[in-house]
Amino acid sequence: MGHIITVEGKNGVVYRGKLFEAEDSMSISLTACTVTHRDGRVTQLDQVYIRGAAIKFYVVPDMLSQAPMFKRGIASGGMKGRGIGTARGRATIMRAASLLTSSPHYTTSLRSRHSLYGTEDRVVLDLGSRIWKVGFSGEAQPRECRSVVSELARERAERRAGSTTGTRAEDEEDKSFWALEKAEPSEEEWLIREERGKRLLRKIWFENLMIDPRTRKVIVVENPLLSTRVKDMIARILFDNLQIPSLSFASAPLLALMAAGIVTGLVVDVGNLETTVLPVFHARPLFPSLTTTPRAGSRLNRRLRSLLLAFGSYAAPPSSLNSMAPPTIGRIPRELLTEELVEEIKTRLCFVGEEVPLDSSRGEREAWALSGSAMSIGAASTRPDDFDDPSDSDSELLKDLSSRFSSTSTAKPVSFRIPNLSQVAVVNGTGRGWIQVPGWVRERAAEVLWEDDGDGDERGLAGVVLDCLLKLPLDIRKPMASSILLTGGTAMLPGFFPRFEAALFAQLDRSHPPSPPPSPPSPAASVEPPSSDTAEAMSMDTPASSAPSHASEANAKRRRRHALATRLHNLRHSPRYAPLVPLARHLAILNFPSRSSSASSTAPPSTLARQREGSAPAFSPALQSWIGGSLAGALKTGGPEIAREQWDAGLRLAEAEEAEGEEGEEFEEREVIRPALPDWTRIA
Repeated sequence: MGHIITVEGKNGVVYRGKLFEAEDSMSISLTACTVTHRDGRVTQLDQVYIRGAAIKFYVVPDMLSQAPMFKRGIASGGMKGRGIGTARGRATIMRAASLLTSSPHYTTSLRSRHSLYGTEDRVVLDLGSRIWKVGFSGEAQPRECRSVVSELARERAERRAGSTTGTRAEDEEDKSFWALEKAEPSEEEWLIREERGKRLLRKIWFENLMIDPRTRKVIVVENPLLSTRVKDMIARILFDNLQIPSLSFASAPLLALMAAGIVTGLVVDVGNLETTVLPVFHARPLFPSLTTTPRAGSRLNRRLRSLLLAFGSYAAPPSSLNSMAPPTIGRIPRELLTEELVEEIKTRLCFVGEEVPLDSSRGEREAWALSGSAMSIGAASTRPDDFDDPSDSDSELLKDLSSRFSSTSTAKPVSFRIPNLSQVAVVNGTGRGWIQVPGWVRERAAEVLWEDDGDGDERGLAGVVLDCLLKLPLDIRKPMASSILLTGGTAMLPGFFPRFEAALFAQLDRSHPPSPPPSPPSPAASVEPPSSDTAEAMSMDTPASSAPSHASEANAKRRRRHALATRLHNLRHSPRYAPLVPLARHLAILNFPSRSSSASSTAPPSTLARQREGSAPAFSPALQSWIGGSLAGALKTGGPEIAREQWDAGLRLAEAEEAEGEEGEEFEEREVIRPALPDWTRIA
């Protein structure tokens, strides 16, 4: 049920639609059906009922090619004649199933079966803080990409509809499945998260995967900074609730490189909560060199929401469809901009613009603005003086952004019709209304990803990548700089790749060391002539041949001190990334095929950079790690496995030790493997 099938009748008419209902007599009901007549005419029907006696044959989806129901006759000796061992309709289906082939995505001989009911394919889970991607190994895309934010918003809407005592503060607590907590959440909060994860995983498993979880091994794509408590929660849900046979955690950066066809590279994961940069050398993640910054998707959403509240416009919906009154334009209500709506606006409207120099004069900015298309939005909605909210701590920053970019941006404003999501209706009317997003807000909301706070705690994306390269040994900096791989959902914003590359080159251009100080003076000029008394004493007490030796030793000491002072001076006054300047011509992004001609103002790219630029397959950055997990499952790899027997035995041992501690009795130690999940922080 629910699959798209094709049916041909005995009269030659072909029906293709979604299977809604089926009877034992082979009569079926299709919805959203396309009917192709014998003369070539095509008609559309909302629903159609076809009698089984009038059907010539069925065409089922490819995923059912290995279904057990199609192999009963074959297993009992094969079809030696028409209808032998099965009914007439089923024999036709079996002959059609024999013509079906496996998935064309992976034609390697390592995959012997690819089916919905086969037990060789593993389930690959990429459970992010915002998007969950679930599918089978060996496939080129996941079966389901579920937004956790939408699920939480739907849950809040149901809770709000069932209770009128909820407050807005309660709704603001749950914006993602987990977050970067400043303190350890309470046990009650962890129990709530576990129940949510259990409900969502079961829903995905039985509605989208439609398999028995006890027959499939599971690979979980693990972010390097995923909390151990979260991993324990995922393992408990999968083992105790879904009863899976085994579980393995695989590093997301390593899987992303596997999908790109290499084992060495610098993986930059621009996700929702944070951006992580992890070097991988010959399939070994170098965790001590990992760098991270909170400038990622959630920080971009927060900046976009502040900009919309400050400079966006809201048109309330009409009271009725026949209303002729002009809409009322005003500020966007705060309760309207939920996390779900901000994410929708960011996905549909926002992009990453080119870098604007901070020292550009007003005349240059006005000339740049005149060279593009003029904005049609009213001046009142973009003047920074109109926005003055004392409660907003970023009001001064927003004014500065408006003064810098509102006159230079050439992007046009867009009127966005608010979709019917789970947000609260702020006014009564037909629909949710319209939001007008200024063009410069669409273009410059992503500037938060490239800003540096100055103290080093929250560096921009370019800075955190260069910090990671500084931590690496000198001999592997060049291979890493020429194998940068961008992953994560935030990297899918239009214009992100050229801006990222331009930011790296600009940072290195600003890091050239200053001109060195003058060379150390010559020994003759640097040594002061001795005084008359000293010369007389030296001539009386010391032989004449020893005077030049003392002078040479003094000159040598002076030269050494001067060289040391010069080196220290260079180190103190050189920029932070000066040692990385020679790597500028070797920088290459594997999944960015078109290098910008104006990205580098220094030497042309090296041969290595030209060879590796854009050499990775053109997978979506958000699916790069999941596709690597799919490939790892097809190759029967993916890290150490934790069997269900190990998990159950470890839990029994933990319960026995807890009971022994409470009763005060001695407990004999047994050689039982504990269900210890892999944790890179414990690696010596």
